[in-house]
Amino acid sequence: MLYQTNKIRDLQFRMSCYRDVKAYEALYAILFDDLYRFAFSIIKSRESAEEIVSDVFIKLWKKKDELSHIDNLRLYLFTATKNYSLNYIVKQSKRHLMNYYHEDGGDGNRNYW
Repeated sequence: MLYQTNKIRDLQFRMSCYRDVKAYEALYAILFDDLYRFAFSIIKSRESAEEIVSDVFIKLWKKKDELSHIDNLRLYLFTATKNYSLNYIVKQSKRHLMNYYHEDGGDGNRNYW
């Protein structure tokens, strides 16, 4: 685990200081499976879990200049994955509620005829 922690720190440094795409790809390879399983444990959808983790990594690349301010990148990515997953659940719930609302005519009374 210590080796992985040091490797992640090295990749984080290379991404932040040198905008190193290879470091980004290596970080993705190291952490994707764990983050994917974590997202899946929350949202129970393989496709959506994969999309969430990809979105987290895209956001990470966009913030590469700020990575030097993050003490524990692994923890940061797990927290981001949790937040993205919870936001996904909220959006899905709202979508289902809106579909239900539109099905019943918007007045709370279902139209059966």
